Amino acid sequence: MGGNSAACSWKSSGILPVLPVIVQIGKRQELTLALFDSGASLSFIAETFPDKLNATGEEIDLSVAGIHGTNDVKLMRN
Repeated sequence: MGGNSAACSWKSSGILPVLPVIVQIGKRQELTLALFDSGASLSFIAETFPDKLNATGEEIDLSVAGIHGTNDVKLMRN
């Protein structure tokens, strides 16, 4: 991270593959945790995360279905 060292510690409480990652857009970087899903066809981030990196993109509507039903959500596509 630009000459500075960053540490990320976490406590695993299950079998989910969660790893620390550095997300970078331009010269801005953010250290966070990521859940890796080998069966996923899309990737998602929290809606406040792009603001931390001044990210921009096209806003789209998406219906997401899961075990608790279907929800319509607004997403930003890069």
